[in-house]
Amino acid sequence: MPEQKGVFEFLNKDGKTIFVGAAENIRFEVSRILFEKAWLADEVHRIKIINRSEKDLIKFYAQTVRQKKPLYNFNFGEQKLFPFFKITREKYPRLLITRKIQNDNAEYFGAYLPEIKSRFLLDFLIKKFRLRGCWIEIIGDFPVPCTQFYEKKCAAPCVESLCNKTAYGERVKLLRLFLANNKDNFERLILQNIESAAEALDFETATRWRDFLRSVQSVGSSKAMHLQLDDAVDSFEIHEKSGQIYLFLISQRGRKILGRRVFVFEKTNDFATQEFLSQILWQIYEFYAPKEIWVSTDFTDRNFLSKVLSQRFNRQIQINVVAEAVLKKTTASAFNRIKFEYNFEKIKAAPDLLEIQTKLKNTFNLNGKINRIEAFDVAHISGTNFVAAKAVWEGGKFLAKEYEFWLLDEKSELATLEQGIKARIKSNKNLPDLVLIDGGKSQLSTALKALGQWKCRKFTLIAVVKPPGKHMKFHIL
Repeated sequence: MPEQKGVFEFLNKDGKTIFVGAAENIRFEVSRILFEKAWLADEVHRIKIINRSEKDLIKFYAQTVRQKKPLYNFNFGEQKLFPFFKITREKYPRLLITRKIQNDNAEYFGAYLPEIKSRFLLDFLIKKFRLRGCWIEIIGDFPVPCTQFYEKKCAAPCVESLCNKTAYGERVKLLRLFLANNKDNFERLILQNIESAAEALDFETATRWRDFLRSVQSVGSSKAMHLQLDDAVDSFEIHEKSGQIYLFLISQRGRKILGRRVFVFEKTNDFATQEFLSQILWQIYEFYAPKEIWVSTDFTDRNFLSKVLSQRFNRQIQINVVAEAVLKKTTASAFNRIKFEYNFEKIKAAPDLLEIQTKLKNTFNLNGKINRIEAFDVAHISGTNFVAAKAVWEGGKFLAKEYEFWLLDEKSELATLEQGIKARIKSNKNLPDLVLIDGGKSQLSTALKALGQWKCRKFTLIAVVKPPGKHMKFHIL
């Protein structure tokens, strides 16, 4: 065994990887594991040593665990973290937002918090960089582009005369620099484009590049859109109970809580809780790292992991053991809240059908029992691309197979809601006892107008609206 840093794999007699580890001294770490865990040593048939530079260790470890799915590693790949931006590995790449990292050779950037604002940022990036959002094969031989081009949400690489492969690649390169927060090279390339256009007396193109640079700079410098976590603090608490491992994560910037997560794993081996924490931290920070990490319990390679993260992200990243008694009040409060919410969801019994029907009848003073509910809502992107959708609940269960949506050319949310309901009532099959509308009085009036054509039976109509500042509560209209 080499006395140097790297990643190692334990393989069984069938050649399957059963454990992956990372160490500053491979010989020492392998000896320690095999000595302390005789049950694991009995299964090891071969040891594979992979040496990597300190900068690539954490990335290679995470990718290896995700790909090989070792029997005795806790695989974080099945869990959902915070939102990441993803540039796909295609001839004409797409920009996506995802919570799940895969071994697909795509480029990942993030994580980004708060989660809602990351969606706004995605909308901005689509409009400014105009990467395609479709899944069709791009050859460039289309005679005309689709509506996304005219709405300035796609550069139309499907029409080569509008955007060839070289021009599209330049957009991807600029987007990559923006997401990597490489401001110097980003601005340098755009200024070169401005100068080239000006020298060619193409002042219209130069003006477009200038306006593009200003708009992107305004978003990049906006405190409200500061979504990267390089100045945040991540705090972890880990607990073991009834054969399960619970990992609680709080991300915060100063006193502001940016995000909370609960990860639950089945404990299927004899690794200690501290070793589990080490495995997970080696996987979480593959693409990003906060300025500081707080953990509730120490683990053997904490200092080495801190060194690896610092090397990878070119800044000092401390991993500190912080006792619960000295946590900041905001952090302690966030931990208490996330534990309470999770425990509450676990302990409360799911109501049966009769209980639900009785509560609905009493709450809304209904004459009979409700067995089928259909709920309608409308979504859009910045006031365009309206979609009406329907969800169905019947007999105590959500019927996903009966969910529907309608892509409509309407110009307003109310018109889209009306047309969506009308599209539904063309069929008289499986009629609901209760129609639920997401919205206020205007949505209620629109729904009544549309449902006025549904004269084959009587039903109850309810509109639900969130009051200002009360996102988690509702009023009934």
